[in-house]
Amino acid sequence: KTNEYEGATECTGCSAGRAATEGTAVDCDVCPEGTYAPKQSETCENCEAGTYSTEESGSCDTCEAGKRSRVRWSNCTECRPGKFAIAQSGSCTACSSGSYSSTWASSACVDCPR
Repeated sequence: KTNEYEGATECTGCSAGRAATEGTAVDCDVCPEGTYAPKQSETCENCEAGTYSTEESGSCDTCEAGKRSRVRWSNCTECRPGKFAIAQSGSCTACSSGSYSSTWASSACVDCPR
């Protein structure tokens, strides 16, 4: 919680994407990329694997299928050919024997023709 004015009698909560990290901070600190803080938070929390955020975010966004992210990332990266990822994935998975993906950002592998 913050107190914008010297001598104020009450504190106000930080807006989303900002946190009063010192507990009784005068100002709210901006949450860095890969973290978030809902309205009136005291700390910036890390985005989980499969999610990401830009600076001053109130929540983390989900990586779409074919992309992945690790903990505290500011964006999602595409899976390379031969791998795939479902939505909100922390890693790309290699196609199993007998299947393939020939494009970047695949959400599934296709069976090889017989």
